[in-house]
Amino acid sequence: MAYHQPIDGSYDIEVTELDYRLNPGIAYEENGVKITHWPALHVIDGAISYRLDWNGLSFVWSGDTEPNQFFVENAQNVDLIMHETFPSLMRFEEVYPGTEQSYEGNVSTSHTTALCYGKVLSLTRPRYAVTNHCVVDDQEVAAIISDIRVNWKGPYQIGSDFMVFTVSKDAITARR
Repeated sequence: MAYHQPIDGSYDIEVTELDYRLNPGIAYEENGVKITHWPALHVIDGAISYRLDWNGLSFVWSGDTEPNQFFVENAQNVDLIMHETFPSLMRFEEVYPGTEQSYEGNVSTSHTTALCYGKVLSLTRPRYAVTNHCVVDDQEVAAIISDIRVNWKGPYQIGSDFMVFTVSKDAITARR
């Protein structure tokens, strides 16, 4: 059975522009919930990463970004990090032959390799780390995990659509 979302009013949204240059900026702060943001480095100016703090717990979302000091500064010792991860050059060229220049452009202006993400994790020390927004097939999973593990030995997994994380002071669990 297909699920259909009613469209009446679905595009009626209120937009609040944030100054992407702030480090950190405040996106939201009310009732004990605080969401900060900072610049993400992604091909053109305007991309941001977010941190949610609530009830002594924290969550960070990278968005598309190359590794950067803004992220490392703002994601220290969080409970859960979700960070995009770009495939390795070898895997990228297997899928898209003759595209080394395109790969280098994507990585140098927009994305983070698994090896670099592992380094970011070793610098931020989260309780739990997740790869998101990554083209993953069965051949890529082992390479991503192997590259992450060069620099990060802590709790880690590759995320997928409809994954739910439960974060408490005692544990972090994932389910689909």
